[in-house]
Amino acid sequence: MGNSGTVINTTDGGATWTPQASGTANDLESVSCPNTSTCYAVGNAGTVIKTKNGGTLWTPQASHLTSELAAVACYSTSGCVVGSDEDVVAGATVGPDTLYTTNGGSTWKRKEPHPPIRRLGDFGGTPISCPTAHTCFAVGGSGPVDGGSGANVILKTRDGHHWSWSLKGHPGTGGLHAISCASASHCITTGYSKDHSKGVILATTNGGKKWKAQTSGTTLQLWGVSCPTTHTCFAAGGSGTILQTSNGGKTWAPQTSGTSQTLYGVSCASASHCVIVGSSGTILTTTNGGSTWVPRTSALTRQVYGVSCHDTKHCVIVGNNYQPGSKALVGIAHTSNGGKTWSSPSIAVPKNEVWDLDSVSCTSNTHCTASGGTGFEAPGHPALLLSTTNGGKKWSRNKPPRGTHGTPGVACTSAGCWASGWGGLIISTFH
Repeated sequence: MGNSGTVINTTDGGATWTPQASGTANDLESVSCPNTSTCYAVGNAGTVIKTKNGGTLWTPQASHLTSELAAVACYSTSGCVVGSDEDVVAGATVGPDTLYTTNGGSTWKRKEPHPPIRRLGDFGGTPISCPTAHTCFAVGGSGPVDGGSGANVILKTRDGHHWSWSLKGHPGTGGLHAISCASASHCITTGYSKDHSKGVILATTNGGKKWKAQTSGTTLQLWGVSCPTTHTCFAAGGSGTILQTSNGGKTWAPQTSGTSQTLYGVSCASASHCVIVGSSGTILTTTNGGSTWVPRTSALTRQVYGVSCHDTKHCVIVGNNYQPGSKALVGIAHTSNGGKTWSSPSIAVPKNEVWDLDSVSCTSNTHCTASGGTGFEAPGHPALLLSTTNGGKKWSRNKPPRGTHGTPGVACTSAGCWASGWGGLIISTFH
């Protein structure tokens, strides 16, 4: 897919490519093929085209939108979901929207989330948590501005494919930055209040059927949270704030971090071992449940947003320590001794890209996936997805779906990975 209706296809694994007549002059942004014969493509000006014969003939379909359709995902030959940018209808700005079909595109129905999802994830925090191989929760913000009406959202999937509402706005709560689920029933999410006057903590003990507000005791935003058990959780936020609970959130107690930096990411491999990261290269570790926090150093000297510790020794941290156009240290570091020392890989960054890594998820001591963005100077500012199979020494770049912008959240299980971002976007490697 490409500019001016460009479509090319291959039937020999990419050895040769053949142009096809798409029947449109509009730019095409994304394609999804549920089998070798049937494909759907979407693009500018509400364009939707479909083929049932491997591209020999493409036929237009009516989306009834004029906005750019940025992504399409089809789970069968008759069922697809399309994500769009903002649109203008009768002089009013609406969207981003979700379109869906269950009859092969004969009709496309508009399904605008209510409230509309602005973003799942932000700079810092862990907006997706998967307590089982197929059960995940995602959090974020909605509405036109932060803290707007119904500005917090929580989504849930039980099968890895279909997401449904778990929460559509909690009274007094603004956006949510992070979530951690110690089990499929017990989760805690953190963020800020609508009036930005306090840090917000919401908890569920029944798998998201009901969420209850907890007393944080802080006036600062809470960016990160990690719950190694259903009783013990750690939350972190502005001005070096660290909170801890040992009773499932009934009470939260402040801890002494020894820093005034903003703290973004938290990962606890056990109730006693945690790593917290933040601005200006901040890394804090504890081996006694937060009674003392020890500052650590790495090659990352700017914002460190995400951290994932598979056990008490092996962790990976990510941020935006980029040096564009050079084979230099990027925003990644790893440790195999509980954070005492950190090593960073050398990765070539394309000259037109500025890498911001916001989140990382490790399923073993060796296998991790990091997500973020490539900067607004990159054409289409696509999402950035990296993976490692040797504990962070070397990383390979994964290609996101066409039209996918930044993905500040990622969570992986034995079944696959899910990444989240703008407009309620969720992409996955799960099949």
